[in-house]
Amino acid sequence: MLPASIQFDSLIVVLQCSGTCSESKISAGKAIYDTASSENYVVRSRLTPILIVVKAVTTTFIGRGARAFDSPRYLLEFDRALGELDSILGEFREFLDGLGHVAPIRSEGDARTISTLVGLNRQASRVRELESGAGPQGWPALAPASS
Repeated sequence: MLPASIQFDSLIVVLQCSGTCSESKISAGKAIYDTASSENYVVRSRLTPILIVVKAVTTTFIGRGARAFDSPRYLLEFDRALGELDSILGEFREFLDGLGHVAPIRSEGDARTISTLVGLNRQASRVRELESGAGPQGWPALAPASS
């Protein structure tokens, strides 16, 4: 009696990542007279990914009894799987694009709002400087020009 065999078509995916990760806190608008302040945590990472995607065709021989499937698998074909690789990379990119950003500016309205807050902070600083009689950053004020 000839032994029976079973053939398997498999997709093998290997992902290995190595690298570093660091976290820092960034604070803005912490001066005593600032009208707005913000604290953000910035996470920086440097990764080196290795992604391998292959199609493998293997076969094994079937025996009799309780150990019928204990035979080793034999590799018949081993080919690149570029379509599946592109699909996996597309899903990774979609996931990364969906992650949050620190203070994202997504529209002209966001940019105008941030510009307005910065302008208010600068204007408040100038008013305090004029009221105190000091020039910029604590310098003595210039005497008014005589006419």
